[in-house]
Amino acid sequence: MIPPNIVHAYIDSSHMDVYHLLLKPSFIDMYLPEHANVPGYDLLMEIEPFLRHRYDQRLFLHLNAQRLVCLQNDIDIIDEGHSPFREWLPLKHCTIAKIVYWMSALLYRQIHGEGNALLETNQAIIRTLEYIHHNYAQRIDIDTLCKCAIMSRPTFMRKFKEVCDCTPIHYLMAYRAAQARKLLEEGRLSKTQVAHECGFYDLSHMEKYLR
Repeated sequence: MIPPNIVHAYIDSSHMDVYHLLLKPSFIDMYLPEHANVPGYDLLMEIEPFLRHRYDQRLFLHLNAQRLVCLQNDIDIIDEGHSPFREWLPLKHCTIAKIVYWMSALLYRQIHGEGNALLETNQAIIRTLEYIHHNYAQRIDIDTLCKCAIMSRPTFMRKFKEVCDCTPIHYLMAYRAAQARKLLEEGRLSKTQVAHECGFYDLSHMEKYLR
């Protein structure tokens, strides 16, 4: 997953086939209710991109040849050059959602599965990031995150800094601010309502982090 506005390139050393799946915010929003029930969705779409330039690549999703072959059939459905269903937009949308959810589940299993070296070291930090993403609108403090990670406060603060290159509170407030910007762009709620929806104390507290 490559976040917006990130410069990137490929070096083809073995005649690679490269597929880009570009998802508009409107497409993501269309399926928001379903996202909450997909294990690994936040890992794939938000946490992995955040950690990509900070953390060891073992975190990131890798597909073996067998899985890539399975994926090819779905790619053909959404590929304008190969699909016989060019006018079937709902089918393409469902297929894209299927790919995203399938890759989310694979990444979740890869990170949380038994026998993963990550499990013994930094899985607890990943678990706290997931907790923040699911509960950012609620009151969250360091003690809550330490309990989630099952770590002492000093150990948790040190490990979080190693993995995320920032403090837990900085990450929490940055994520709240990102969600607030989305709601403000939608224009459905007042600024005060957005502040409360995203876990800020009040409007002035939110505006401090939106600057």
